[in-house]
Amino acid sequence: SWARRGVEETGAYFHYDFYIVGNGCMLTYFSRNPEKPYVEIFSYKEGVFEDGKWMAGRRLNGDEVTLLLFEEPQLKKIRLHIFG
Repeated sequence: SWARRGVEETGAYFHYDFYIVGNGCMLTYFSRNPEKPYVEIFSYKEGVFEDGKWMAGRRLNGDEVTLLLFEEPQLKKIRLHIFG
């Protein structure tokens, strides 16, 4: 799998955005920051890139996603919420 990330700091928490391409894998996420040890999926978006621009398809909120499982080639945009 491959990921590209962006970071947005908003006061007491961080949002990390990842574009992930995966095939035949399951991803696990965690925080290495002892001051902000908790991580949740904030959003999960299916989509494609067209002419270099992200075109979002189906969007799920974090409470609708239990596993980051890629059984076949897929592209997702995932936002993680990291807090303390």
